[in-house]
Amino acid sequence: MGARGAAHTRARRAAHLRAHQAAQLGAHLGARGAAGLELACELVEDPVRELAEQLAKQLAWEHAEQLAWELAEQLTKQPARELGRRAACLEACLALPTRLAACPRAACRAAHLGSHRTTCLGARGVARLGAHRAARLGARQAARLGAHRAARLGAHLGARGEARLGAHGAARLERACELIGELTKQLAK
Repeated sequence: MGARGAAHTRARRAAHLRAHQAAQLGAHLGARGAAGLELACELVEDPVRELAEQLAKQLAWEHAEQLAWELAEQLTKQPARELGRRAACLEACLALPTRLAACPRAACRAAHLGSHRTTCLGARGVARLGAHRAARLGARQAARLGAHRAARLGAHLGARGEARLGAHGAARLERACELIGELTKQLAK
């Protein structure tokens, strides 16, 4: 498939996702989860808000792993083959829906990334994302943060990110993480 064919496929897939966005959000997130996603997206600047929404749209899409790599490529503006273990968006995609996490390949990839999810992004990636972490944590990781959430967020965001986030933003980010964690438990039932 040439570059034109690949672009056409991506455009067709994006159109499909947009057309089914409301139905997918209603079926897979529910009112409470959608509220959590909305709250998280309020912390995100326009370019990254679009990525966060696409993460939600792909919950019912069978090619979630491929979409995740495409999202990571958009985020970093690098070819997917160069991303290596820095594809934090991949883990976020695979961690959100439990039915996707049950896939052996998906679970293996997510486990492989594990704790490298944030550290492998590097200082440049963390500085770019800043307060956008709520949209990228993924439900599983948000649930795992537990009592260490504040300390870990502070460590990974860094002084620049914390300054941009502010006290009000930090409280909203905390609440968004709680809502996403609650959504994970509901999906796991």
